[in-house]
Amino acid sequence: MQMMEGLGTKFKTSTWGIIGFLVYKTIIYLNGFEERRLRWVIIKMKKEFDSVNYKKTFKNLIFEKSSAKISPKVKEIFIQTQPRKKEFLQKVPIGKIYIDGHTDNEPVPYPITDFQRYGAVYDDNYTLSPAQAREARNILVGNLDEELSRYIIVAGYYSSIPLDPKNPAADINRRVEIRFVVEYN
Repeated sequence: MQMMEGLGTKFKTSTWGIIGFLVYKTIIYLNGFEERRLRWVIIKMKKEFDSVNYKKTFKNLIFEKSSAKISPKVKEIFIQTQPRKKEFLQKVPIGKIYIDGHTDNEPVPYPITDFQRYGAVYDDNYTLSPAQAREARNILVGNLDEELSRYIIVAGYYSSIPLDPKNPAADINRRVEIRFVVEYN
């Protein structure tokens, strides 16, 4: 204590405060309290966010055969759901929206180049399914700002995941699935 003689009260108080804080942090670290607390918070958040995670499948003739153009009725539904997507992305900073395009197994009969009529340019189901997902994304993005819209991701699965595996050519297999996902690292 002789070393602190002659120093002001504020300096002594702040020095003891810093020493106390460092001792506290050392004890917390050695006991693993911070890690346990973070794990607890992650578990609580995961439970909360898992109630948010869901998938919506649009399958009832959303697309004509071999087309990426979304039907007007479904387009209207997509436009009505834009606020929900925006709210999800704003409230959940680790959230992403995945839009998955799926086709039936019927091959595209010829290369499609009429963008106005079919919504994209493609020549097979491998390029058609991501074009369908991209078309849905373009509608869903709506008036989202650039920062939020980068969390809406598209993928094409062509006919690899049919809803009706016994009949891979069935209309029900032509669909778009929208998944709201909270990703944890």
